Amino acid sequence: MNRRTSFYLGLVFVFGLYLFSCNEKTDEPFVETLEINPETLGFTLFASADAFTVTSNTKWTTRVDSDAEWLSISPALGEGNRTITVLVDGNSTPDIREALIIVETEGGLSESIVISQLGITPNIIVSTQNVTADAEGEQISITVTATGDWEVEIPTADKEWISSEKTSTQATLNVFPNVTDNSRSTIIVFKLVSKP
Repeated sequence: MNRRTSFYLGLVFVFGLYLFSCNEKTDEPFVETLEINPETLGFTLFASADAFTVTSNTKWTTRVDSDAEWLSISPALGEGNRTITVLVDGNSTPDIREALIIVETEGGLSESIVISQLGITPNIIVSTQNVTADAEGEQISITVTATGDWEVEIPTADKEWISSEKTSTQATLNVFPNVTDNSRSTIIVFKLVSKP
């Protein structure tokens, strides 16, 4: 009788250990994520503010990778998803000035954003120099910062497959579907037409 009891208890003990070991969770390593948007901000020569977003799952800090006393960032550190405000002083010099803001996580993951500000010399800054469109066609937005009014010049021969629309700070390129087997390319010029 004692043998039978100890046998059942032994089975219950082994079964209990099996259930406990099946319920244990394996620890997966934490993987940091970090993304900023947009990757560039352009300012006119006047004192002003703009913002970019940080998307992350951890703590992060910001720093300016140059001697740019003409700009400030708020907040300078945070955790998770936040909007960062960039304030710039007026630029009374003739030149464009630039700074790089770096956002870095505790684990060393980093992303950067280029800050550009026009000087008093007539000038224009676009948010990107090269773009690629899908063969199915696409709308591409380009942010434009200028000291005066500006226009978009598309070569006449390419106007059959690309057009543009503009606001005071943005150009939208409408690229029509490419139904041929050949790739297409063009050079689009962003041109100042008036001074401030």
